Amino acid sequence: MGGYSENHYLGILQLTADTAWNVYLSTGETAIEDAGSALPPIFALHPNFPNPFNTNTAILYQLPQAGPVELTINNIAGQRVTTLVDAQKPAGRHQTAWNGRDASGKSVGSGLYFYRLSTDTQTQTRRMILVK
Repeated sequence: MGGYSENHYLGILQLTADTAWNVYLSTGETAIEDAGSALPPIFALHPNFPNPFNTNTAILYQLPQAGPVELTINNIAGQRVTTLVDAQKPAGRHQTAWNGRDASGKSVGSGLYFYRLSTDTQTQTRRMILVK
């Protein structure tokens, strides 16, 4: 049985058939001595971690400029399950988590879910799997 490997901006994640987790993080060395407070110049919705997940998953995103942000979770039918973020956010990197619960606090079932990041000018959607 084969394993699973995925490259992230932080390093490499490998899952083997016996569910062993191997995470190799990049050293992060650059030719720039001090990046200071440089902000990422891109709009990005990163893969959630872990995925698949059981109780909690982390969602990272980047904004090139400050503005209103909405981060929602939708089920496979496209129905909104919950809203994780609905606020003004500054430019830069942000992280939030989803605990597998809907807007009323009820635990949702196992399955495929979509998380969607929207600003005034851009939208990006990714998928994740909740396993109970």
